[in-house]
Amino acid sequence: MSWIADLLRTPLWGRLPRGMLDRWRDRRVRDLVEHARRTIPFYRSLLEAHGIREGRVRGVADLPLLPPVAKSALRVAGRRAFARDVPPHLARTWSTSGSRGEPLVVPVRHRDLARFQAVNHHSLARNGYRPWHRGLSLGSQAFRFENPLAGLGLFRWTWVDPVRPVEEWLDVYHRLRPHAVHAYPSALREFCLAARAAGGLRWRPRLLTTGGEFRTPDVVRLAREVFGQAPLDQYGAVEAGRIAFECRAREGLHVRVDAVHVEILRHGRPAPPGEPGTVHVTALHMPCMPFIRYRLGDTAEEVPGPCSCGLWWPRIRLLTGREGETIDLPGGRRVPLTALGAVAGACAGIRRYRFVRAGEREIVLRYVLRAGGPEPGPELAAELASRLPGVRVTTEKVSHLPLTRTGKAAWGGEGTS
Repeated sequence: MSWIADLLRTPLWGRLPRGMLDRWRDRRVRDLVEHARRTIPFYRSLLEAHGIREGRVRGVADLPLLPPVAKSALRVAGRRAFARDVPPHLARTWSTSGSRGEPLVVPVRHRDLARFQAVNHHSLARNGYRPWHRGLSLGSQAFRFENPLAGLGLFRWTWVDPVRPVEEWLDVYHRLRPHAVHAYPSALREFCLAARAAGGLRWRPRLLTTGGEFRTPDVVRLAREVFGQAPLDQYGAVEAGRIAFECRAREGLHVRVDAVHVEILRHGRPAPPGEPGTVHVTALHMPCMPFIRYRLGDTAEEVPGPCSCGLWWPRIRLLTGREGETIDLPGGRRVPLTALGAVAGACAGIRRYRFVRAGEREIVLRYVLRAGGPEPGPELAAELASRLPGVRVTTEKVSHLPLTRTGKAAWGGEGTS
């Protein structure tokens, strides 16, 4: 029944005095680091290599003593990054999407999954979601798992496989009539295009959220047109669960200080508020495979000052997606693929698209045309080329673009095939 206990306990974190919550976080960080030292060979070696003695890390303020940890290092470590004191029957494994390379396998206890669900639902509850509301998840893994209260008609979420035809998504939506919809932005874009072609929606949810991918402006525009509202962003990762969520004030994403500690670093040091850096996260509830100062790679900035919604939790603003999702131009300039996605996404005839690096100075936009959709004209390539001076841009229509194993649309890649 740990899921129910965590569900009831989670809303209390936002009501605790800041000092009390800070003391709890310090204790949790201290226990997490010592747990990693005792039971995880990877972290024991890391701590010894940097001369960090037992008891040296006393809380959040001491975390910078540890070096940032990259996904590649944990992938190489393999089971040396797993805790040795968790019986196999108490844990399961899941993995990252692999949209930017080989997936990372992550072991989690059943109670950790329950805690993730509790934090997910509480993040939505801050924006009006209620336990008796029906939910629909388009592709996102965040609400894929069942919970013990679903049989009682509470926290009911239906997961739609994005590999299935989009017409099936619409059928499930109209049969379910969900109060809340959560989706990958790429899946939401396809859903909106199909719904618009079918004459619109007969039912509109109370809450629309996105997560799992960087959201481009064309998705927001389509959502306003089809759903009558702009989606609120939910920021999370398999490695840490829900990290932050956008409130209805839309003044940034509130960090879930009860579940994670977030650092935005630039050149290894904290980036000043309002300036971009790379997101590093310490997950406070991942004992099977701790992620301590883990480099997620997303680009973000800290939002200074209080939020008008009244919640004091610190805020961040996601900027251009992952650091690797950029195209290098002559002169050292970098253009994020998400900026190009806004151009391609504005073409209503394109159902799905992907940018592929065909060479050092050549980009190919591959796209799947939606049924009955108009072909994009030469102005599409011209617009992309104007944003990529010195780079040759071509377009190529294909019959199929596969998604990742979890249903994400890969932003880009290398190769010519």
